[in-house]
Amino acid sequence: MGGVGDRSPQVALWAEPAEGRISGRITVLSGSAPARTAVVSSQGAYNDGQWHHLALRRGDGRLVLTVDGAATTAPDVPGTVSRTSPFGVHLGQRTDSRAQLTGGLDEARVYGRALTDAELDRVRTDNAPVGGEPPVLWLPLDRVEDSDGPRGAILMDRVGRF
Repeated sequence: MGGVGDRSPQVALWAEPAEGRISGRITVLSGSAPARTAVVSSQGAYNDGQWHHLALRRGDGRLVLTVDGAATTAPDVPGTVSRTSPFGVHLGQRTDSRAQLTGGLDEARVYGRALTDAELDRVRTDNAPVGGEPPVLWLPLDRVEDSDGPRGAILMDRVGRF
């Protein structure tokens, strides 16, 4: 989500099988200071043909990447990814559209706050809603529609197969 280029505010999850990892990146702005980026990476690529649940959370000065319930953390950087501007959402491709995911995606959600460990676990294990507030963005990715209505094609049924 966000702009194009390494100096635009954005949030990204990148599958990097050649490097043996999945990375979460956040690029932020703070006042007139140059953009700053924080990166957190998994200990494996998870490119095994199985479905995997990914979550990227930001809070308490940490950036946390969780894959199938196992968390990896890195220091966060202060700033905002959106200021008060709208921004684009890119799923399954880089923001510049130069590389696409080979695999499947399902159930993309963005919340206005970092979920607790318990909330994230309920989402991962039961696909449960988070109480108290709806997601800022929720894309179930469970059917294809065009201007004539649903085609009924089921795209995916779990989260992130690489």
